[in-house]
Amino acid sequence: MTSHVEAIGTCVLVLSSGFKLHLEKGFYVPSFYENLISVSKLAPLGFYFNFTDFGFNLLNKYEIIGYGQLVDS
Repeated sequence: MTSHVEAIGTCVLVLSSGFKLHLEKGFYVPSFYENLISVSKLAPLGFYFNFTDFGFNLLNKYEIIGYGQLVDS
């Protein structure tokens, strides 16, 4: 399956904690109905993930800055 990438650029994602996550070289794909963020791209930047049975926490410098639910779609 292929998808059309309409643009590549920087996006600032403001998390519910107020933390601003700057995502560089992100793809804008209009056909995607959900956002995808690569764990393998954030880990080298100093972000950590704590996964549980139901979701995950996103940490920066050992402070929880975001969270999410694991969804089987």
